[in-house]
Amino acid sequence: MSTKVYLQEFYRAVKEGAEARAVKSALPILTGILIRRVNEHIEIISTDLEEHSRGGCIAGGGHETWETVIPSPRGRTHILADWLNCLEPNKHNSKMQELEIEYQERVKTLVLKVGRIQARFYGLDAMEFPSAVLTFPQKGGKERVRTDKTEKEY
Repeated sequence: MSTKVYLQEFYRAVKEGAEARAVKSALPILTGILIRRVNEHIEIISTDLEEHSRGGCIAGGGHETWETVIPSPRGRTHILADWLNCLEPNKHNSKMQELEIEYQERVKTLVLKVGRIQARFYGLDAMEFPSAVLTFPQKGGKERVRTDKTEKEY
């Protein structure tokens, strides 16, 4: 089953979610981004163990759930963001262009298709990714802390 998203929204989510990567780390898991399909949206999370960033977009298609980490051997930008940028997602005629995402769990491969263009990104096991702690202010002075696994109120 494949997931469908708009190219421009996915590109924006990857750029937002890849901001807190550790670009020069000995751990390949920290140079990458966690891509997760949950319910009707896709989340992109990165961390350098001090800061976390998260991006997201609405997804269509099946109701599957998957997650993988795409590492990047590059410097400042992520390899997935570079590939998406080559497709010129900010052009006027590509606003409604669909990107088809298929995750092959056995080989941990993310296959992206735009029209006849296809790319494969080999990933790592997402269970190794450190839990990202994100705080959201709430009414009454309380903060809701959300990790990538649970939610708690303090």
